[in-house]
Amino acid sequence: NMRRFDRLDIERDLFGGFLLMKQWGRIGARGRIMAERFESEAPALAALQKQADRKRRRGYVVTNRGS
Repeated sequence: NMRRFDRLDIERDLFGGFLLMKQWGRIGARGRIMAERFESEAPALAALQKQADRKRRRGYVVTNRGS
């Protein structure tokens, strides 16, 4: 019954690749961060979509509370 968050972002890295940044944890805490590197944007976007679909199936709700 813990309130949790999961955040997914795509960022460019210093070497011209793309990073899928995954952050997750309890609401109110910093959480954990993991980066997955891709050579181009298309596979990074596909991986983001796959992860987002997986989370939605588990009951997560999409919000856009940018920061």
